[in-house]
Order: sequence, then structure tokens, then C-alpha cells
Amino acid sequence: MKSSIFAFCLIFSFSWHCTAMSSDVIFNGRAGTALNALTIYSDSTYTQPTPYSFTAGQLLEIIGETELEHEDDAQNQTFKWYKVRMEGGREGWVFGDGLAVMIPSENLSQAVQSYHKKKMKFGIGFENAVVWMAAIEGHDNFHANRLLNPIYQEAYIVVTNHRGKSVHIHYGGESTQGLSGVEEMQFQELNGDLIPELVLLRHNEVLGQKSKQKSLELYSFQAGTIKKVFEERLNLETKEKGQLPSPYKFIELDKKTIRVEYLETKPCQEYSLSLRTGILGSSPDKCLEFVTYTYHWNSQSKKYQMLYQENRSAPQVQVKIPGVVLQEAPNASAPRIRSIRPDESLSVIRQHDKWKTTSNGHQSKESYFYVRIKEGNYGYIPVRYCHFAHTALSQQLDDFYRNPSSKTNPKAGSCFSIRRTDADSSAYNH
Repeated sequence: MKSSIFAFCLIFSFSWHCTAMSSDVIFNGRAGTALNALTIYSDSTYTQPTPYSFTAGQLLEIIGETELEHEDDAQNQTFKWYKVRMEGGREGWVFGDGLAVMIPSENLSQAVQSYHKKKMKFGIGFENAVVWMAAIEGHDNFHANRLLNPIYQEAYIVVTNHRGKSVHIHYGGESTQGLSGVEEMQFQELNGDLIPELVLLRHNEVLGQKSKQKSLELYSFQAGTIKKVFEERLNLETKEKGQLPSPYKFIELDKKTIRVEYLETKPCQEYSLSLRTGILGSSPDKCLEFVTYTYHWNSQSKKYQMLYQENRSAPQVQVKIPGVVLQEAPNASAPRIRSIRPDESLSVIRQHDKWKTTSNGHQSKESYFYVRIKEGNYGYIPVRYCHFAHTALSQQLDDFYRNPSSKTNPKAGSCFSIRRTDADSSAYNH
């Protein structure tokens, strides 16, 4: 199949008009669904087509398959033939390049496994539905020796209603270009219509690239279809050498709003805030800016639109213990300005690193924040005494700055959170 890894498609099926039959196929049998119109053949070759076919999205019961894969010359790939049973008991064969087959539970990632074969309630036409996972699986036909051919897979989240009508979202796969999949998956009601949205934290690992690309996607059920209503790329990049304190943006999902935040480090010559940097000329120091912006659900267009444009401010820190002193210069003997209380917030402007040679000849680094206190005074405070405040990224940032000499990338936590109340529990599950 040539569909993009990030594409999603809507597939409609009307094969099983009996609720019990469609449920039996999904829960007790081996289900499959047509991703496009499929011709039915009398055997596992193209030589004997029948007058019958499956429409896109039709629910099928798979009752057999060929042991070996067969060529699809048009796409230079190989797939199995599958023996299927149709409505009314008629049987036939279809080629696997357009058939998504249910993935066994043991082969699913933990992120999607909890929703496999799960009954749920959605909007009109999907009041009683089942969520399950399916995939097209084959190989790229690059070599005469089949054992050398790379795997080709497209994975789908399938939602099927009691009449067999399904909508599908392409969530990942594997090919010569790389791997993609889901790190987190949730169904949560977010836009006020009492119908749960699908929240996906996606990742994509492109062959030859070191960093894992991540994105957050939201899908909404609307009048019998499912639509992508929000997507945000999460990776942060810098032209400067060195690590980023947090490699990904953080997104907070709330009722009808989406808030994005992240910490940006930049050369102090590019500092955009009105605070004094305390630097004249060039410097290796990095200035810090905290960035936020917010989206809001538009009930007319039925998608998320920008509510508050990008806002930049100074990151806020507090000291962890009493007795920490703000000083005029980044060294212990510098004049003191005053003691800092643990409950007061300091505006961080830049990070300054001091290197010194220890008695055994090793290099060690002591990092300072250049900050502004509420009275307007500027000074230095050791990073090791600081804790980032008023941000969901506090733990990640504290971990990074607590171990500044680490050569490994900072460990990122979850990239999003959903603010819920007890009244918002998953009443739509059944």
C-alpha cells in the first residue's frame, strides 16, 4: 500500500446487519476489513474472479490464508491471500494488499492494547461500537531471496458499530523508511459535545535520523465520520551545540482548550524580552525564554483554532532551602545582595557556567542562573539550589539542571496531560 504513514482514512461497512454477527466476528473470530474495493476470487490466484466484491470498509470473517506471500507487481510488494466468509455464508479469496487483518493481542504495543476489542459509545451511528486494531502486513519485494526482503506494515485503529460500519485511522507501521507508532492513546471528552475524542501521542523514527519525531493528534467523531481536529509537532530543535533542557513541548488538554508550553534556550544576542541580560558583546551563555500559546474549540467550524498567540516570558524558579543568597557575581566571594526566601519567585534570564580544575586534574562545572528579583535587582544564584515553578515541565527541567555535566539526553516524561474532574469519568465505556 502506498498510503502515507500519517494519513487516515474513513471506511464504511454494511456487511453484517446483525449486531450479534459483527460482534462474534470481532470478539470470537478473526476479523478483517477492506481498505478499498476488493474483488473476490474463487482461489488464491487472479485467474478466477467472481462477480462479487467487497466495498471499502466491509467487515470480513477470515477463515484461512496462504502459507506464502505472493507478488503484487503494481507495487513491487508481496502479501498473502486470505480466504474469507461473506454475509450469507459465501466464501472466497481476496488479496492482502487491501485487507487490514486483526492484530493478535500479544503483538500489540502496551499503548494500544488496552483498547483492543473494547466496547465504547460514540456519536450518531456509533452509539454502540467496538474498538480494535488491524494491520496490512507483507514485504517489499527487493530481493529474489524472500528472506532478505524488508517488512512492510500499516497499522490501523478500527471503530466498528453494531451494523458493521467502520472508521479507520492509520496510526503507524514499518517500512524501509522507518518505524512509526503510538506512545499513548486515550479516549476523553474534550470539546463539550459529550462524545469522547481520540487522543494519540504519535512517534516516527525515520531511517538515518537520530531523534524520534513526536506529534499529538486529536480526532473527533462527527456525524458518522471521524476527523482530525488538531495536530501539533512536539520536537524542539536548536542550531546551537549542546542539549535541550526539555526536548519536547508539553501540551495540557482541558475542556475546549489546548495549552502549549516549552522552554527555549537561545544566544543572548537574540533575547526578545525587556529584561537586562547583563552581557556586553558576545558570550557563550544561553538566555532562557518560556513560551506558551493556547487553542480553543470552535463549535461552528468543529476544530481547534488559535485563541492566544505566542507569549514569551521569563522562566520562574524558587530556591529549595532557606539561606540561599543572591550575589552580584557568579562566585562564592562576590558581594551579597540579599537572602532569598523559598516562597518567592525569581525571573531567570540566562544560564552561566563556570569551569574549574579539581585537585585530581578533572574539570567540573558550577552553573548559575542570572535572575531578577521583584525589587528589580539582578544577581546570580547557584542552579543546584533552584526549582522551576509554575510549569508542568518542572520535573524535567529540574532533572536536567541538577546534573549539568551529564552527556546523555534528558529523560522526557509524558508530553501531554488531560485535566479531568470526577464528574468527567469515562461514563461512555460499557
